[in-house]
Amino acid sequence: MQPLTARDVYEEILAHINKQGGSYPNWYCGITSNWVNRLVIEHKVPKEGHPYIARQCYTSDDALNWVAMVRQGKGIKPRFMFMRISREL
Repeated sequence: MQPLTARDVYEEILAHINKQGGSYPNWYCGITSNWVNRLVIEHKVPKEGHPYIARQCYTSDDALNWVAMVRQGKGIKPRFMFMRISREL
């Protein structure tokens, strides 16, 4: 997964939400250093056949900036969306 700027992550996630449908408050988002563990193992979301999206920021500061954009922008609590902030899978 290639790292992206906070703005690019924000735009890609909004595009995904708009494509999948549903109102923004029905979605959940979060940041984590290991999105597979958080999403698949801890939350038991199927790795396939579920409308989640994962994106990586360049740095943890970018990830925190992304959270600020989400809160100020759409008030999203995106469903099963996690962003990996470490450079390792």
